[in-house]
Amino acid sequence: MADTQIRKNADDVRNTVKGAIHNLEDGAVHLAQKAQRAADRTVDKAASFATDLADEATERGRKAADKAAHYADEAAVRGKKAATYAVREVKDHPLTAVAIAAGIGAVVSLLLLRRRD
Repeated sequence: MADTQIRKNADDVRNTVKGAIHNLEDGAVHLAQKAQRAADRTVDKAASFATDLADEATERGRKAADKAAHYADEAAVRGKKAATYAVREVKDHPLTAVAIAAGIGAVVSLLLLRRRD
């Protein structure tokens, strides 16, 4: 009878250990699934953040390009106005224009001669 009781106790212990192992396996699977869901959420958040950053960079780049185009247009308009003014002044005062050009040429010549020495 003691032998039967020992076997019954051994079977009980074996069943208890099997149940504990089964519970541990279930717990491990549950934790792995939970970790996977958390990782998926983190990846989704990171992807969303990266997309938002890319969108913001694109928008800022577009705004900068628009500003640069505006300034280029403005510079072109002012350059045309300055050229028109210069042509008109030369036509209206040709002798003054020649005198100014001669003076600038003389100054540049002096600067270049000094530089050689």
